[in-house]
Amino acid sequence: YENIGIWESIPSTFLPDRQQVVAFVASQWKSESITMKKTLNSSRGLGINYYICKYWGIVLLKSNEKVWKQKDMRIVVATDSYKGCLSSVQAGTAMAEGILKVVPHAEVDVLNVSDGGEGMANAFAEATGASMVNVCVHDALRHHISASYAITSDGCAYIETAAASGLFLIREEDRNPMQASSFGTGEMIMHALHHGARRMVIGLGGSAMTDGGTGMLAACGVEFKNKEGCSFVPDGGTLCQIAHIDTSKMAD
Repeated sequence: YENIGIWESIPSTFLPDRQQVVAFVASQWKSESITMKKTLNSSRGLGINYYICKYWGIVLLKSNEKVWKQKDMRIVVATDSYKGCLSSVQAGTAMAEGILKVVPHAEVDVLNVSDGGEGMANAFAEATGASMVNVCVHDALRHHISASYAITSDGCAYIETAAASGLFLIREEDRNPMQASSFGTGEMIMHALHHGARRMVIGLGGSAMTDGGTGMLAACGVEFKNKEGCSFVPDGGTLCQIAHIDTSKMAD
């Protein structure tokens, strides 16, 4: 990257969308085409996405010279994660590197943010000083996994559905919406309740669940029965079998 003179080759009028940035990176990275193909074909490759973020930082500033030529600049980078490959901080750090290529005198702050999907709990923990808690739960296909949520000293829990029931946790070949469950998210809620949580903020982004939250409710004590009166935990494929819902044992 450092040897291909990319900075000089970017026109000052270049106002890209993401596809243009990808094409531009590809056209300039000819000597690394094999590496790029490997990265693009990787399900969680961070290389190309890292450089795409870095180029965003470069081209978006170079497109407006009146902005980047100012003195005493302070720039805040607040970007969501790139699903399955870059966290909010990783993407933001890449953009900051690109910005500093153009404006080396700038003060650049990278904020950890989330839209409610992957990384939400960590973002809230950084912003509020909450502690991260690890817990053993079930993923969307009911395999045992370790997940984390954040909880403050005054009992506010920040739970991201993606941590337990996230799509990124399931291998692509194993994804099956008819079997997906939110049970693990309910397990996190119950764990938080038993450890002092009295208020909860739950992010719903990035999930694999297709059960309408019934698995989560089952983990919290709600009982679902079919027309024969048999209890079961619904998933995406068995919602139509619900004939009766008993909330008498639901956690307070």
